[in-house]
Amino acid sequence: MRTALKWLVGAAIVAAVVLVIVAQFAPPSNSLRPLTDDERALVDSGNRFAIALHGELAKGNSGNVFASPLGIRSALALAAHGANGRTREEFERVLRLPADRTRSLAAASLATRYSGLRGNCELDATNGVWALRNLGAHEAYRTDIGRVADGGFRELDFADRAAASREINAWIAERTRGRVAELIGPNDLGDATRLVLANAIAFRGRWRQAFTGETVDGTFHCLDGSRVAVPFMEAKGMQCRGWFGEDRVLLELPYRSGDLAMVVVMPRGKSTLAEIEQSLMLDDLERWIRELGEPTEQDFFFPKFAVRKRLELRSALESLGLRSAFAPAADFTSIHRTEPLFVDRVLHQSFVEVDESGTEAAAATVVEMKKSEKLAPNFRFDRPFLFLIRDTKNGTILFLGRLANPLE
Repeated sequence: MRTALKWLVGAAIVAAVVLVIVAQFAPPSNSLRPLTDDERALVDSGNRFAIALHGELAKGNSGNVFASPLGIRSALALAAHGANGRTREEFERVLRLPADRTRSLAAASLATRYSGLRGNCELDATNGVWALRNLGAHEAYRTDIGRVADGGFRELDFADRAAASREINAWIAERTRGRVAELIGPNDLGDATRLVLANAIAFRGRWRQAFTGETVDGTFHCLDGSRVAVPFMEAKGMQCRGWFGEDRVLLELPYRSGDLAMVVVMPRGKSTLAEIEQSLMLDDLERWIRELGEPTEQDFFFPKFAVRKRLELRSALESLGLRSAFAPAADFTSIHRTEPLFVDRVLHQSFVEVDESGTEAAAATVVEMKKSEKLAPNFRFDRPFLFLIRDTKNGTILFLGRLANPLE
């Protein structure tokens, strides 16, 4: 069994992602109140968003992937609450939000349901909102968002970019225990910035049964075909649930709280990680976990690792179908009736470290909303540009060209 489970070393990437997913549907402990029916529905839909988002982030990527889909969805749900029309429809479809606004806003505060865990497992999640001073946002939006955001609906002077970014980063750093220190820089803000919506989530868990204190050097076979030397932790007789199949290996490593666990899924035989990721469905994952059976003594080697990722999520979200929110014509009229707003960027930074004692993970998401700008008076197209003639009814491009020199 020990030799077979050495195959687990290839699952570090998936393990880091599944850690966050499992935390969302792990059974509650005595310290957590039971989920309501609406919350269970939000957990299920959030997990489906998590699987879909991971698929987009993993496409064409042979490197590490790690994110907090729970935190990303929470931050985006704050923006979705102010969206209407096509923009709102896309938020509902991509984030798997209910049409009812009161129930969908609960997705922004779902993460806080897990906050306050202490002891062998610590977990905290918080939302933050900063709006341009005197923005004049609708009172209904201010009130609703203020109920699910730490400190309520804060006002900030974005004209002082350095001071504004320092305040937001300090808030994030404090709530991620310093693991995400500078997510947003002064240059990320601008004169058109109107709102910054954020979520911060931090987790620290001790294994129910720690690995031995010694590590052994070994070879890790990377996704791109290369090999690297890494330290492996050894587990001897660890009580945990595992499943060893022809095409994959599953292992569940519980934390001491009994509420949270890391689940590792690694391909073996002719199966590949790409095949697992491309076909991965939440129903399959939940079934695999249910079929793990009772804990037994397992001997295996697992890599020590730390992953830090910074992501710009616009491309992945657009690929999933969230497009109009990023366009100048986005409809956020439930935030402000006359100020045209759109989502300029969605920044995400995450960290995870796995060692002999347990796991530490943190992530923060920032959604920056800007004002749509009109052309300045007497604006001049005085640089080379592309131009085309198209059929506006059917979209057919009849002519396409580039003007490099008007006198040529």
